[in-house]
Amino acid sequence: MVSHSGGLDIINELAGKDITRIFHEIHLTSNLNKQLLNRKYWIGKIDRNASKEQCGYFLMQNLLCRTVPEYNLPMRVPFDQVCTLKEQFKQYIMSANFPCLNGKIAFKRNAFGFGVYDILATEHSTKLLWHNLIEFINRQSSLWEHHHMFTTYVACFRTPKDVSEDIFETLLWKQLRLLHKEDVENGMIWAENYSDDPLDPNFGFSVGGRAFFIVGLHPNSSRKAGQFLTPCLVFNSHDQFTNLRRLNILSEIRQVVRNADLRENGSINPNVISNDNNSVAFEYSGKLINPDWTPDFKSRHKKTN
Repeated sequence: MVSHSGGLDIINELAGKDITRIFHEIHLTSNLNKQLLNRKYWIGKIDRNASKEQCGYFLMQNLLCRTVPEYNLPMRVPFDQVCTLKEQFKQYIMSANFPCLNGKIAFKRNAFGFGVYDILATEHSTKLLWHNLIEFINRQSSLWEHHHMFTTYVACFRTPKDVSEDIFETLLWKQLRLLHKEDVENGMIWAENYSDDPLDPNFGFSVGGRAFFIVGLHPNSSRKAGQFLTPCLVFNSHDQFTNLRRLNILSEIRQVVRNADLRENGSINPNVISNDNNSVAFEYSGKLINPDWTPDFKSRHKKTN
């Protein structure tokens, strides 16, 4: 076993090499390993002036491991609270009121990620959420390889609970801006083949180089299907929908979801866009959106001519 300080020397030494784990043992695909290492990327924003005891690394069986797994990350929500909320969410998503077939399948097959965070749209929660999403992206890739077509990540926030639809929408987009900021600061690129303009029909919110469709849930949603005990953001990969379209079953699944929504909630979600000329960003918050609405989001990525 060889000890290292965790400085740029070891990062430069490993840059471009195909390793299976980086720092606190987050599993990454080979291509993503190379991309991250080539960018001299590290997770956790290590303080270069910290002592070796604070940011030590060691090599074990050719894997770069970290001596303090949770260094510089926010404190996690107590495990018992996570388990309770996770079980409550599972009951909610499996209920008749919730129309999304994709989500039900993901939970039935244990092909989902779940995290509980303190306060929605704060830097404190964002750092941990981004970290968890990167972990989930790699697990998601593995699930796809094993033919689990439906996967999802659920981020629940303990507060604020009693907010209007307008305030929730504001907080949702603030949270996405903070996530995007964290993504850019960690050297990530926008998801390939997706637009970073929220008004573009080809928009997909990008984290870790993967495009997601966001579903917002909260206690005061005007639609029964969108009501949960605490604010939640559900991250569904756009690649899954692309794959369903390629298999010619996307339209059929959409119709099943809409029929269930109509049966259990009295109407079809008015924000579900039936054509390809509108951005999916209009659907994120779950509230009825005016046609002239503009999302409060601007990409930090520099445009190239």
